[in-house]
Amino acid sequence: MIASSWPLGCGRYCDKPSNRFPISVLRTDKHRDLALLDHSDIPETEYYQPEKTQGFGIGEPVTAVGYPGFGKGDRINVRPGFVASFFVRSAVRYVEVTQKLLQGSSGGPLLDSSGRVIAVIHKGGPLIERDHAIHVDVIAQWVAE
Repeated sequence: MIASSWPLGCGRYCDKPSNRFPISVLRTDKHRDLALLDHSDIPETEYYQPEKTQGFGIGEPVTAVGYPGFGKGDRINVRPGFVASFFVRSAVRYVEVTQKLLQGSSGGPLLDSSGRVIAVIHKGGPLIERDHAIHVDVIAQWVAE
């Protein structure tokens, strides 16, 4: 399971509104802000599985999913939008999107119109000019290293 690496100092559990799952961190990459988690105790219905993309382009519809600013009783946040551009910064490939990605969504999936994970949310919020996610091919390369 892939997640954002920054909140991992908060504990050894993965919380969502009605469940709490034990996690262990297998590997992190601060440069890419990624963490690889052991998800053997989490049911398959509770996470998205990244897949090799068939390719996607500017203008393609995408959906960002996450729990930004999560509080008890909050439900999942779903934000539709489109791919605005692709760019590389510090040797990491990103997907820029048109929807505003809320702070706290980092590590959540960016899905294509078929529900496949095409990127992992990286940056967003009111002070971020370019809302963007890490391209799934970068993640696949990192996991294979």
